[in-house]
Amino acid sequence: MKILHDLREKDPWNFRQIHEAPPVARLAFSVERRHLQTGDYTLEGHEGEIAIERKSPKDCVNTLTQDLTRFNAEFERMNGIESYVIVETTLTRQIGGNVCDYNRILASARRRRSLERGLVLMALKHPNIHWIFCNDRDEAERAAFRILYRFWLRRHPPDG
Repeated sequence: MKILHDLREKDPWNFRQIHEAPPVARLAFSVERRHLQTGDYTLEGHEGEIAIERKSPKDCVNTLTQDLTRFNAEFERMNGIESYVIVETTLTRQIGGNVCDYNRILASARRRRSLERGLVLMALKHPNIHWIFCNDRDEAERAAFRILYRFWLRRHPPDG
């Protein structure tokens, strides 16, 4: 199994921790950088079938609030295949806020409404894209690997 990640990824997942984990260490997989038309991660030979878009917390906010139009073409392509947007933080943590600071509470409420509106718009416009919010970068990387590995097993069942 060869995992591909897009050349434009600034801080890509390398799946090193997964590769070194005991049951997975026996799996033969590699990671390679390539130009991808859709998403940030996919599997070699299945580029038009599965895509994963990685979002850092900041990137997620920008995508859902300011860059909806910019990402529209990408999400249109993703909507036609098995697709996931994996965010490296929880939705609750995205919102933040400090109860001692009225301005931050107000900003958080506005940001929350903006994020919720963006998520609803994405879900309605692109219903085949699955959004997954994780606790942190490591959990997001593990989720991406599990999705890619399960997809691989569906397409390439083990002998026996």
